[in-house]
Amino acid sequence: MQEKKDIKLILETDAIMHPLTGIGRYAMELLWAFLDSDEFSDIRCFSRGHWHEPKAVIHNVKFPPEQEFSTRWSGNSVKSLLRRALPYVSQRRLDKYSDTHLYHSPNYRLSPFAGKKIATFHDLSLFL
Repeated sequence: MQEKKDIKLILETDAIMHPLTGIGRYAMELLWAFLDSDEFSDIRCFSRGHWHEPKAVIHNVKFPPEQEFSTRWSGNSVKSLLRRALPYVSQRRLDKYSDTHLYHSPNYRLSPFAGKKIATFHDLSLFL
C-alpha cells in the first residue's frame, strides 16, 4: 500500500474558462489528475484574487468570471483600478499559505507568492 504524500497545492485556474483554449484544457486536466491523485493532502484553486472549490472550477467552466466582472463593473476607470490592485489583493490572500503550499501556475505567469512556486511555459513565442 502506497503512503499518501503530504503535498499541499494551490493551482492558479485563471485559464479554465469558456471557451477552453489549449492552456485552459491543460489546466483543467491537471486539476482532474491532481484530484484523482493520492499524493495531495490539500488542493486549492486560486483565480483573479479569489479562492474557488476545485470541483466547482471544473463544473462552472461555462460561466467565466470575466463575464460576471464585465457586466458588474462597466466603467473603464473602475476596471483599470481593480486590474492594478489585483496583484496586491492576490498577494495578501496567498500570504498565509506561503510556508505550507506549493503554488503552480499553468499559464506562464505567477501571482506574487513568497513560497515555493512552479510556472509552466508552453512555448516561448510570448518572449520573442
